[in-house]
Amino acid sequence: MKEYFTPEDYERAFGSGSYRNKEIFIDTFGGIFRGNPPRKLAKMPQNKLERLIAKIARSDNVMRLRKTLAEEVVGGENYLINLISVMLGQLQKLHIMPSDKDKIYPKMYQDVWAYCAKEMEEKRKSKQFDEPAVPVGKGLFEMELPLEKIFFRPENTFYSDIPTLYKNDALECRHGPEDVVLRRSGKLYVWSDRATDKELENRVKTVIGNTANRVYRNIPSYEKRLIQAEQDIVDELHETFESLKTGSYINYRKVYKVFNWIARENFDISHLIEGSELRKVLRVEIDRKSPNGERIIPLPYTAIRTRVKESYSEFLKVLMTLYDIRNEEDENKPRTYQDRNGLRVVLPTVQNVMDLVCSFKQIPTIEVKDEKNRLGNPKKSGYRSYDLKFKMGDTHYESQFRTHNMDRNAETDIKQAHEGNYLKEKIEALRVVPDRVKLVIATIYGI
Repeated sequence: MKEYFTPEDYERAFGSGSYRNKEIFIDTFGGIFRGNPPRKLAKMPQNKLERLIAKIARSDNVMRLRKTLAEEVVGGENYLINLISVMLGQLQKLHIMPSDKDKIYPKMYQDVWAYCAKEMEEKRKSKQFDEPAVPVGKGLFEMELPLEKIFFRPENTFYSDIPTLYKNDALECRHGPEDVVLRRSGKLYVWSDRATDKELENRVKTVIGNTANRVYRNIPSYEKRLIQAEQDIVDELHETFESLKTGSYINYRKVYKVFNWIARENFDISHLIEGSELRKVLRVEIDRKSPNGERIIPLPYTAIRTRVKESYSEFLKVLMTLYDIRNEEDENKPRTYQDRNGLRVVLPTVQNVMDLVCSFKQIPTIEVKDEKNRLGNPKKSGYRSYDLKFKMGDTHYESQFRTHNMDRNAETDIKQAHEGNYLKEKIEALRVVPDRVKLVIATIYGI
């Protein structure tokens, strides 16, 4: 059992590059644990512990720390925006993305996760701070929408089993739709090719026409094959996505959007099309390339997710760092906290990934701290990605470079998902941390 925390522990937790104002964190934690080290907390009577927790929760230093933490989040997001500009410059240099802005369609989203409020409250009351609530659903929404105006629909719900999530057209947890609470998880920036509505309609009709020729080949007339295929495909998609069709009017821009999400594997087509042959052929045709070698439904030039760790992830990281809990890959190095700011770069091909990583590492202002190429040599869980930890200026970053397929697998495969297997391993490791220490640190972070 760790009896007390040392200045070296605080430096590894707060002074390793994740914070600009590390002194506030070191002073606050040091002030609390100097008078109440782990060995004293272990022997403290319950009523005295409860008074201590109440005092910590309302102390000026803790209030200042939480305010600083919120400011650090905003600062981290601004740093990540600057980093995105660097990434885009490299993509244009490599001709993965055009330099002509008129050929690019940028789109920004906020990444919002839905949780069961009762489950979160149950964990808070039982003080299960190291066992996270599992998201009910994950969605992308317009950047400017406040949380209170966000309403989950199938068309903005991704990496999820859509049929099981929605009942009576509402996202539900096991306690019903009224118990769903929303939390921002990060931001997503997508850069795609710019196209007119007519061009998008032609792409959709090309995919449907190719599907019609294979699935409805017994219908002699091409026009009748096309009409039948379009009707069947749009009607089935319309059951999940109401905005695709109004009466007999088909919104081809929205159909194209669904095809594009399927191509990026954000939607699982097996949740959308019932007929096995139609589903299989349509999926192939969505990925088909035209004679010039370009995809009929192009993938985005890139999709970049950014995140600054929120309070719960921060809580876990600080616990692991203060107790120097190491993973197998880095068991010979002291644990530090350097991955508060992170981004994930998703690209069409493995070659794109390798080209960008190679070019990015050559930038003079980038100092690579650690890298792991798991593109061709995945982890036991199946996780594939090129993971890069680096420093730019005084700030440390964690980054992942991968394809759309790798991204979906990492999000949906229970063995790979960050909040699944990886987090489970961390939770098991954290069993060595006394519950009373967890309670104090959870109180500091307002969990």
